[in-house]
Amino acid sequence: MTGPNGDHLTSAGAIIARCLAVLLDWFGGTATQFYGLMTCTGYYGESITGRRCGSRGRRTTQKLRNALYKKTDQMNTFHYAFKVKDLSSTRKFYVQLLGCEEGRSTESWVDFNFFGHQLSAHVSDSIPGLDYCGTVDGVAVPIPHFGCVLTEKQFSAVRAALESADVEFIVSPQTRYAGTTGQQQTMFVLDYSGNPLEFKSFAASDEIFAR
Repeated sequence: MTGPNGDHLTSAGAIIARCLAVLLDWFGGTATQFYGLMTCTGYYGESITGRRCGSRGRRTTQKLRNALYKKTDQMNTFHYAFKVKDLSSTRKFYVQLLGCEEGRSTESWVDFNFFGHQLSAHVSDSIPGLDYCGTVDGVAVPIPHFGCVLTEKQFSAVRAALESADVEFIVSPQTRYAGTTGQQQTMFVLDYSGNPLEFKSFAASDEIFAR
């Protein structure tokens, strides 16, 4: 992949170029804006001079989506790094309570296998408070939060583990969007550092991204 001046891009540059192109396409950006962003980041993108990155670029965007989100037998592993007050209570919550496998660690951070995804907990003395600015199906939820979409069996097992450990639900287990597309079970808790987590289970797994 080369830039507008024939410059060869590194693999990182190519990825950033494509991501910015997709973003601009979504928001109706122009080729000029695209190159402006690439200049700011120190990279260049594919030559799309003279073509507006709006409706005319939908086919290009679809090709990128097909390449980036093509269904395969192997799921990409999600990574999330977050703040915790200490590693001892964090290990207790994620390993002993939720059953996560511990990965690499130092004196200030530890990795966990969180249902096949990588969590990195870093010790901090500045953990933000909760902000219930989100409203989903009429229920206020804290933003940001993270969690996992589980099977019904996993959801029940996690709920039982939380209840047996007397972990308080900040949003009690309940059914959301009952009788409609996207019906799901959901529950919110706080880990031992006050980080909000949501666990959910869809009635139909093929409706996770359904509109």
